[in-house]
Amino acid sequence: MLKDIQGRGKCPGPALAWAFFLHFSFTVVLAGLILAGPAQAREKAPNKAPETAQAAVAFPDARKTIKLIEANGGYAFAAAAADLSAAKARVNGARGRLFPRLTYTATARRLDSKVAGETRNSEVRSSLELAQTIYDFGETDSLIRAARSDALAAKERLRAAKNMVLLEGLAVFYDLHASEASIQALKQEHARLYVRWDRAKERAGLGKTGPVEVAELLARVER
Repeated sequence: MLKDIQGRGKCPGPALAWAFFLHFSFTVVLAGLILAGPAQAREKAPNKAPETAQAAVAFPDARKTIKLIEANGGYAFAAAAADLSAAKARVNGARGRLFPRLTYTATARRLDSKVAGETRNSEVRSSLELAQTIYDFGETDSLIRAARSDALAAKERLRAAKNMVLLEGLAVFYDLHASEASIQALKQEHARLYVRWDRAKERAGLGKTGPVEVAELLARVER
């Protein structure tokens, strides 16, 4: 089912730990961007507008992120995998009732008297028995069917657990892309306001506008 989702959706999704780390990095970048405006304005207002083109954050591609989930998401469905292994063992145990059973027993007895005149003897008995069940009125067959049903249910639980991990990874991945888009929008808006403020200063120097407009634009840049 995990591969089915990969084929149908073709949507990338990073491993959870990687995703939360990148999400935290985006939060730090956003906070730095918001605090950068007042700092730039206080440092005598540089003449150039901030560059909007930033290096893109390197996200893993679709195949790599899915492989990351498969490689690192085992902790999330370890219990389901253990249930499947136990169910398979029960199937083998039930099928084992159909095969011959070999039993070996041994007993030993020894008489050792301290009196020299008494007889000393020892005895060892052993037996080897091979038994084959001819017919048990469907009991073994019922056990095998029940064990196979348990194994099938455990397999479905494992597949559901893997798909849940994949879907959670995809959800985090899309959240990261939404955060990246929000950050880029904030950067572009900041650059636009900076350009308007810089042009307002030039117009104020030419007497085409007043200091009130310049101050208003500066306040918007600093936000």
